[in-house]
Amino acid sequence: MVTLLALRVGSERAVASAVRALGVPAVAAVLPLFQAAGLPYPLRERVRARSDLLGQLRARVVEIAPEAPAAPARLERMRPRTIVSVIVATVVGLVLVYQLAGVDLRGIGDADPGWTAAAFAMATLCMVAGAMVLIGFVPIRLPWWRTVLAQYAGSFVRIAAPAGLGSIAINSRFVVKAGAPTPLALSAVGLSQLVGFLVHVPLLLVCAYLTGTSYWTGFTPSPTVIGVSIAGTVAVGAVLLLPGLRRGVVDRVGPYLRGVLPRLLDTLQRPVGLMLGLGGTVLLTAGFVLCLYFSVLAFAGPETGVSLVAVAVVFLAGNAIGSAAPTPGGLGAVEAALIGGLTTVAGVPAAVSLPAVLLFRVLTFWFPVLPGWGAFSYLQRREAV
Repeated sequence: MVTLLALRVGSERAVASAVRALGVPAVAAVLPLFQAAGLPYPLRERVRARSDLLGQLRARVVEIAPEAPAAPARLERMRPRTIVSVIVATVVGLVLVYQLAGVDLRGIGDADPGWTAAAFAMATLCMVAGAMVLIGFVPIRLPWWRTVLAQYAGSFVRIAAPAGLGSIAINSRFVVKAGAPTPLALSAVGLSQLVGFLVHVPLLLVCAYLTGTSYWTGFTPSPTVIGVSIAGTVAVGAVLLLPGLRRGVVDRVGPYLRGVLPRLLDTLQRPVGLMLGLGGTVLLTAGFVLCLYFSVLAFAGPETGVSLVAVAVVFLAGNAIGSAAPTPGGLGAVEAALIGGLTTVAGVPAAVSLPAVLLFRVLTFWFPVLPGWGAFSYLQRREAV
């Protein structure tokens, strides 16, 4: 109102009338709000033609009330995190509609309720195991409940990002908001990924040896995967061959990668944290394997004699293929790898492997999206991510 009146009668008379009507303390409290962001759009357009008007109003208020707060108030019509939430929710919705448009979900209704409940319990256990990994490798205290919510929030974000990147981003942001410096947070999350890789590969080799499987041979990559792989190879080659580009990448990434080794040494000196992190890593892999195994039993039954070790090989190899796929959560690549692996490696009939993999992906990928959205919103409101 003071700004609108100043456009008609000038800043001096407008401020004087405000003082008469409201008093000096009330007018002094308005000083931080004299900025374009706090004005309605039509009034902002008129003030732009009088660029000195808001400055004159602020100067006049300072003359009347020298003790008035001079720092401008932080005014935002839409907060950045709100924009991010809207974008992520939109992408998630589009991906979900696109992926489920051609999927027949009626086959899941034929699943055995007991084995389905067991598979769901293992999918939930994976979230707790992910929280264990993060708490074990981060040197600062993290609340258990919020850390579990962060894993669900990562499930929501990862559907709009390439495999693994969404969870890494959420966990890193969560650790930073918990009070850790950014290099330390990235090093701790990077260490958890490294330990996961070091556990994943030996498990794959051991299980493949026990089942007599040399490696995955039933998966044929799509043209998209091949194209992205070639593009990635070219990009890596360019970084290695061009000195200027190589120095730029090293300068940006080096400080964070160099922090992984010190973080590993620090973790080795914390037996409880090391046991929690390693235990969570093993439990996370075991939870996914058992979830897939129980999903198979939900359609095949225990009398079929499906080998748990063979299912472990299928999951470990399929997860590796999905991690290399450019699609969010490895969509398409993971399903093809798991279905082909269950058929060729575990000897599961195609009529069983298809609905079993579909149930597994619903429980571990699609179902966590809804609670993940709620967790993401909750953590944002609490300034935790």
